[in-house]
Amino acid sequence: MIHQVHFYYGDRLRAFHAGLGIVVRALGHSINSKILFLDQSYEWIEDIISLEEVPVEIISIDDHPKIQDFFLNEIKKIEDTIFLIANIDLIVQHKVLEMKELLHLLSKIKERNEVILTSETKYTEFEKIAEYVSFISVKKM
Repeated sequence: MIHQVHFYYGDRLRAFHAGLGIVVRALGHSINSKILFLDQSYEWIEDIISLEEVPVEIISIDDHPKIQDFFLNEIKKIEDTIFLIANIDLIVQHKVLEMKELLHLLSKIKERNEVILTSETKYTEFEKIAEYVSFISVKKM
């Protein structure tokens, strides 16, 4: 497994779909995969819940203790996995973790996994740790 970070930002739903595509391909090849979806009451969350074949954990962005526990404790148990963290920008915007601490944790998990970050907001800090960065937008015709 290649240990790298992907960072998709821009249109929130489409950035998530780009990351989800990697997870679906990985699952098709029997590669361990996991999604951590940070929810802020998006209406399309029901579509994600219905994906029974996809290992997804959904945590409300308002549940700071649960997110902190996941990043400080649970994340250490993930190994040899394609790991999608959807809406990582919410952690920064809601001040759940400091950027410096979040970057440290992401660099640690990158040592054992392929990590996909999705965000509506562009963060140069995430760009610096990523091997692959892509801006996702919707063009109205």
